[in-house]
Amino acid sequence: MNTHKRIDYREDAGHERAVTAVFFDVDGVVVDSVVHKSASLADLLVDDLGLDVAVDNLIGLNRRDKYDYLRKTTDVDISAEEFIRQYEATLDGLYARDVTLLDGFPALLRDLRTVGIPVGLVSAGRMAQVETVVERFDLEELLDTVVTADSIDGKSKPHPDLYERAAATLGIRVDRSIAVEDSEYGVLAATRAGAYCIGYAPPANPVQELGAANEVVEGPAELRQAIDVRVGIDGDV
Repeated sequence: MNTHKRIDYREDAGHERAVTAVFFDVDGVVVDSVVHKSASLADLLVDDLGLDVAVDNLIGLNRRDKYDYLRKTTDVDISAEEFIRQYEATLDGLYARDVTLLDGFPALLRDLRTVGIPVGLVSAGRMAQVETVVERFDLEELLDTVVTADSIDGKSKPHPDLYERAAATLGIRVDRSIAVEDSEYGVLAATRAGAYCIGYAPPANPVQELGAANEVVEGPAELRQAIDVRVGIDGDV
């Protein structure tokens, strides 16, 4: 998959657009994978490894950072490599079979591109899993960049590196972008990078601390409306 597409989004002279890109987290925003992954992770940590840990505290962290969190807060006695192997095994087939797409997402991407706003995915997950989502739901031609934790030489969420890289691939200023995030770590990554962050908190997702977001919405229709207002487009989910 081409993750660094460049499309000419030059604006008319003298009419500078306030928002120059919209970035979406994948897990819990683009697809409803957080619900599935949280259940699988709970089975692994609590039932298989016997650890006393709140799974919600791990949402938004990549695999290595999940393990580092466990090392600091529990008596986990397996290696990082073994933890990642077992965790990956619990996710087998999830993205290809189980997850569903955010309502109205392709239409939203098409409308953003129609008004000259590039769109990217910014994920703490693995590129292979994001590619599965992109290919399964035919999103490739609607995206301008995809950045994941394993595709950069830098830190994952809650650090700003992923968003800084995504903005750089498009040649735009990150502080003139919108980021949509559903986790505390994702919101911190976006706001630390300087993006305007919309927290996404649908009732089905595990409760997260999204207080650092610029605003919080609870469903696809509200999300669409919030983006439309910031970007200046009309449309319904």
